[in-house]
Amino acid sequence: MTYGVALLPGDGVGPEVIAEARRAVDVLGLPIEWTELPWGSAYWHEHGRMMPEDWEETVRAHQAVLMGAVGDPSVPDHLSLWGLILLIRQRLDLWANVRPARLLEGIPCPLVGRGPEDADRRGKRFHARKGRISQSPLARA
Repeated sequence: MTYGVALLPGDGVGPEVIAEARRAVDVLGLPIEWTELPWGSAYWHEHGRMMPEDWEETVRAHQAVLMGAVGDPSVPDHLSLWGLILLIRQRLDLWANVRPARLLEGIPCPLVGRGPEDADRRGKRFHARKGRISQSPLARA
């Protein structure tokens, strides 16, 4: 049996990351048929939307979706968020937003010697039960 995987490389570093992820999976020799979907910010600039109207039918024809980073400064965040990212996740009931990370032997961690005071970014967190958004520093492992 061959498994169909829809590739959504996305924008920015997304295509680079997805290309390497695909190479890693290809090495396993699994029976996978890849279908690259050119949706994202470039698609929005050409068509005025993040993905085609029949996107759901296209994605559902596959057993899995591998998504890269989506978003570009030239496209307002709400368009990429509601026009692709959340639309796909919510409509298809996708809950895994996994960013695996592990240290490799012999490669030093870039966070060694750094503490919370070194974090220069802040995140916004929505408290569903409280119905409000609050500022909170990003956590570092």
